Amino acid sequence: MFTPPYLQVLDQVDPKLLGMFKQFWRRPLSEYVLSMFKQSDTPLSEEGKRSKQKLYHAIRLHLERSGKDCTFDELDFDQFPAIQTGPHCQLLLDPQTFWAWGLTWHGANMAGKSRFLVYNCSTVKLETSAKRGPGWMPVEGHPVKIFELRREVLAATSTVCLQSVHGFSADELSNVLRNSGIDKRLRADIFDTLSKAAGSSAADLITNANTMFFDRWTPHSSPQPIFIDDRFVARLIALHVVDDQSLIFRLLFDPVVREKFIWIQRDHKSAPYGNMLRDSTSFFWTTRNQRVRRMVLKDHHLVEEGNNANSIALCPSEVYNGLAKGLLLPGLFLTFAALSILPHIRALGGTWQIGYYPLFHKIIADVVREVLGFDDVNEQLAVPPLHGFGMDLVDRSYDPIEAMTLMRSKPFPLSKAVEAMGLTTFSEASRELSTIATNVGWIDLHKRTGSSHVGEVLQ
Repeated sequence: MFTPPYLQVLDQVDPKLLGMFKQFWRRPLSEYVLSMFKQSDTPLSEEGKRSKQKLYHAIRLHLERSGKDCTFDELDFDQFPAIQTGPHCQLLLDPQTFWAWGLTWHGANMAGKSRFLVYNCSTVKLETSAKRGPGWMPVEGHPVKIFELRREVLAATSTVCLQSVHGFSADELSNVLRNSGIDKRLRADIFDTLSKAAGSSAADLITNANTMFFDRWTPHSSPQPIFIDDRFVARLIALHVVDDQSLIFRLLFDPVVREKFIWIQRDHKSAPYGNMLRDSTSFFWTTRNQRVRRMVLKDHHLVEEGNNANSIALCPSEVYNGLAKGLLLPGLFLTFAALSILPHIRALGGTWQIGYYPLFHKIIADVVREVLGFDDVNEQLAVPPLHGFGMDLVDRSYDPIEAMTLMRSKPFPLSKAVEAMGLTTFSEASRELSTIATNVGWIDLHKRTGSSHVGEVLQ
């Protein structure tokens, strides 16, 4: 059996995750997915408890804003705390997105949860590479543009920033779907959903369509998704910014703690595994002219890189106002600190995340140990990182529309397709983790560390 070279490196970055791959390699994928929803027995620190309550408060406010059922059962979520953080803000019919969200639904359903949490990264461009990204939808292997925008606009516009959207490109979608070989009922569901979806921004429009897909294709008695994106995280970070006891507050505004954090982060970036650190902005992104832009820290100000158009003093009142007005969006580090690491909620991510999440965890642990000295936080962070491989569990070659077509004689094709996939083995569904084995980041890291081939690691 082929052993991807990254596996030797993963053993150094996160041996616990490699152990899970070994444990479930020849077992049904459903068993691995359910294991992601097991409650951690690590006691929460006081900081962890406050961080979790901030997250729950932000979720309740988010549900109230949505105008839908705003109930959120904390005890239900506490029993199986996990959040899907892998996919970008993209239509459900994208293979990566479909299987990641579908399997999260499956795990929540097997665990008896009423809701499950999904974070969609919305800072990405509408076209991330050639005819791929949130502005495109694959139909029978062919990309279809879903917004009435020129490709150069898609490539220059961040999903969260595109406002005044009137809907999807109905005419083009109708023509493509009509001439496809997709099952008639599925075709009607897709077109009807995309025709009725509404939202004031591209991110809202995509999220609304995905919510409707779930409503159509999964039983109403099964777990329902709570979709959040970077605007939600901005509101969550704002709760930390007004709490001077918060660790995130100290990281941002205590000069000694902040300088130590920057030094530790720089130290990790210069290490052999530093290529896995994906936080390419200083704490926050800024938004201008429908684009998310990098920021740098300069003279106690957050300044837009290469342009002084946006400059915000690094003080609580200014950062809070920037978050409230949508001028600031948290970078990856703050996002994972607030959503997962501090409240101790398992983050289910993809190929890159299983590399950078343990490093984020270690950076926070180092700062706490070397500067803050919070004993109970030290104990919470001393355990292995609480995350999991939750995207690309199913290889992208498995077409979700084709999988649902096989279930056309049954109601709720999404749930049936995902349950059927859950019966295949972990190795078969992921095609022996092909998306990770061919990832340039892990291949580069393998070369940097000089790891040697160690044989049949997963036999």
